[in-house]
Amino acid sequence: INTVGYVNYDEDHLIHIHPRVKGWIEKLYIKASGDPVKKGQALYDIYSPAMVNAQEELLLALDRKKPRLIKAAKNRLESLQVPYTAIEKLEKTRKVSQTVTFYSPISGVIDNLKIRQGFFVQPGTTMMSIGTLKQVWVNAEIFERQASAVDVGVLVDMTLDYLPGREWKGKVDYIYPTLDVKTRTIKVRLKFNNKDELLKPGMFAQVLIHGKDEEKRLVVPKESVIRTGNSNRVVL
Repeated sequence: INTVGYVNYDEDHLIHIHPRVKGWIEKLYIKASGDPVKKGQALYDIYSPAMVNAQEELLLALDRKKPRLIKAAKNRLESLQVPYTAIEKLEKTRKVSQTVTFYSPISGVIDNLKIRQGFFVQPGTTMMSIGTLKQVWVNAEIFERQASAVDVGVLVDMTLDYLPGREWKGKVDYIYPTLDVKTRTIKVRLKFNNKDELLKPGMFAQVLIHGKDEEKRLVVPKESVIRTGNSNRVVL
């Protein structure tokens, strides 16, 4: 089955970054969508009164030397996603930090950056997304009559215009359960390894799906077929 598709992030490994408190972005280390990041790299500094209060509660519990209060204060900081290193630093220095630095949970590429330095954010704000390019999805469409020939796991070949002669091998990862009533097509999701990261989200691709076909047909060499305006003839 010949069709076309578009490269997308593997959403199984796409992470959305949200704050758990209200606050202001004091410093933004990432400047634009498309910037690469490493796991553990600083993303932004945030000032939040709620985080300052939570730090003060931990210091108060440490001064009173009450294990239950100390544990509760630490749990509150962890629930606000304060990095463990920042909690350790607070215990050692006994000084409240007005801003807290947050780090990237994975290595990947910044996508959908919606904040700038100085922005006010709150729970529910999608600040940015981080996607990995080591593996990508390709969304393609097949006609309704071809659906019975495609199963999850069948092999797929893919080529791109910008890299002639290069071919990628993948497989059908998922077949969507709904039909587009306007185009009479079904969307299928294909999965490809992308270790060299040549495949970029948004790229247009030509796809060949090796579907199963149990129906018996007469097969002849392509060179033996003569196509005319009125009929097709086969040379024996």
